Amino acid sequence: MWCVTEFASALGIKQRTGQITEADGLAAWQRFERLCANDLQLLPIEPSTFHRAAVLTLDAAAGLRAGDSLHLAAALDAKAKSIATLDEVLAKNARRMKLRLAIR
Repeated sequence: MWCVTEFASALGIKQRTGQITEADGLAAWQRFERLCANDLQLLPIEPSTFHRAAVLTLDAAAGLRAGDSLHLAAALDAKAKSIATLDEVLAKNARRMKLRLAIR
């Protein structure tokens, strides 16, 4: 469910900073909800995944922020083979963990 919160946060930031209109934000949210309904498997986050994310965040050389480390930890715990991201730091760390990049 974290990606849902992250997407909503990104839309809110874009609206508050004037990068998109409220109508654009609503349209993007509706498209995202359709994607979630059809193509996205949402998994609960276990306490051990939060701990794994914390350990990833503690690695200063990795440069991961909390949200990105949680995405990565969740993918690793779910035994994902790939991850979708546009974030360079997350992409670098995903490759380091042997995950393929679905998009970049």
